[in-house]
Amino acid sequence: MISLFKNQGPLTIPVLFLYTLCLKLFLFFYNDGIAETPELSSHLFLTLVTPFSEYIFINTLFFNFFFSVVLVHQSILIRNINDQAEFWSKGTSLPSLFFVTFCVSITQFNILLTPLIIGNYFILYALKSYINLYNEVNFKEIFYLGLFAGIAAIYHFPLVFISVTSVLYLIVYINASIRLHLVLLTGIVCSLFLISSTYFLLDKLDLFAIENIIRFTKAPFSPEALTTEILFIFSFLIILSFIGVGNVSNYFNRMNVRTRAVWGSLFIMTVMSLFAIFLTTDGKVVHFYFLGIPFSFLTGRIFYLFKKNITGELIFLVLLFLIINFQFSLFF
Repeated sequence: MISLFKNQGPLTIPVLFLYTLCLKLFLFFYNDGIAETPELSSHLFLTLVTPFSEYIFINTLFFNFFFSVVLVHQSILIRNINDQAEFWSKGTSLPSLFFVTFCVSITQFNILLTPLIIGNYFILYALKSYINLYNEVNFKEIFYLGLFAGIAAIYHFPLVFISVTSVLYLIVYINASIRLHLVLLTGIVCSLFLISSTYFLLDKLDLFAIENIIRFTKAPFSPEALTTEILFIFSFLIILSFIGVGNVSNYFNRMNVRTRAVWGSLFIMTVMSLFAIFLTTDGKVVHFYFLGIPFSFLTGRIFYLFKKNITGELIFLVLLFLIINFQFSLFF
């Protein structure tokens, strides 16, 4: 698998889709419906999704097939971002492979329809705007950056910190003027205006304030919310973090300025996402989903630099065994 995905051959996408279906084998007969808790959902999301729910949930097999298509499509976007950022000297599909692997390992995310799925699309498009800004600083990309970050935060409130990431990126890497920051702020405000206008047309404007205020009035994240699944994923992320950060730091000075800038923005995104997780109070492991973006690039780089393919293949097989064994223990 590793040797196949090191390049971008014509078979990588079909194989990735089959891989996704096989990895979700134990999940294909389960679904928990649509997320309706304030921590995971919103009235807008329910309004958009409910009319289609009878088609999406026509049976569990169709739901999981539909979900697999969405997951593979997002992994393709990640591959495109990888090429655009020039993380490697030649194209590779390893980030796509590890994004799918990471997301499928979060069991709850695969059986529950949440706005995080939509929010992740806007995160990916915001990241594309990050990269485009380094090619050419223009008002259009900065506006899109604020707009996408703002919409993502509306779908899942903890992602409001992605907006903070946007500002930090402009300050650190672009040395932006006040005028550019105002354009970014305009994009964020426009996203709030669009969403609040939609609530107004639905005669639910009061819910728009309540749904976002409720996040601040609840108790913070409690260690009691940590489940076996969360601890499993935490261990996985910590191990990859130590290996990946050490690897990137060794090659950091050899990278071009744009690539270093993108790695820096991914680091800020990771820190902000981790902080956002601890604002949640429901203890649902699905909140870890957004960490799949930076960690797919990080893990992909680790396996890309293995000199012997057999080493990467063996480690990858051990990882697959742990994920499948964990899923089996949950349902059987």
